[in-house]
Amino acid sequence: MAAALARAAVEAGVRADVIIPMPLHPRRLLSRGYNQAALLTRPLAEAFAVRAGVDLAGMRVGLVDGVLTTGATLDAAASALNRAGSGPVTALAFAHEA
Repeated sequence: MAAALARAAVEAGVRADVIIPMPLHPRRLLSRGYNQAALLTRPLAEAFAVRAGVDLAGMRVGLVDGVLTTGATLDAAASALNRAGSGPVTALAFAHEA
């Protein structure tokens, strides 16, 4: 899945300075045992490392999620990143739930 998402991102001309997986609520992470967005992000970001406290000022952000449903969560995350000073945020999702 990650390889297909990476190919699609390259074909679409997506450019990002940093790749960030959509976070999961701690309870959801505990019940699921993994964050699918983080698993998809690893191959996409093989040359990147994201650390707490990173200054996102002006950085182009690739925000990765497994499934896009309404887009509300991605919109909220993108807004938070923009408020933190990031540059443009591009959402990358493996699937879209209609």
